[in-house]
Amino acid sequence: MDGDQELERYRHEVREWTVGELRQALDGLPSGMRLRIDVPEAPRSNDSLEADREFVLGGVFVDDADYLAQDEFVLRADFSTDWYMRPRAES
Repeated sequence: MDGDQELERYRHEVREWTVGELRQALDGLPSGMRLRIDVPEAPRSNDSLEADREFVLGGVFVDDADYLAQDEFVLRADFSTDWYMRPRAES
């Protein structure tokens, strides 16, 4: 990133899952199913370079893309709801 680039502050909102929602998502899945945790480098809704490492569960999916192994259950992490900094978009 260019040292002269301006930064802007923005609010990243994420709906965090509850234990009950996770249990419901796991209901009926085989106990031998592989589990993967998808951890982002930045809040998923933007291009932030923030170094915060507090993650929350923001979703789950099964066999959602070609790069996933068959019968793989993915917990999708996201950065917690908070204020972050990112490079200002050029207009």
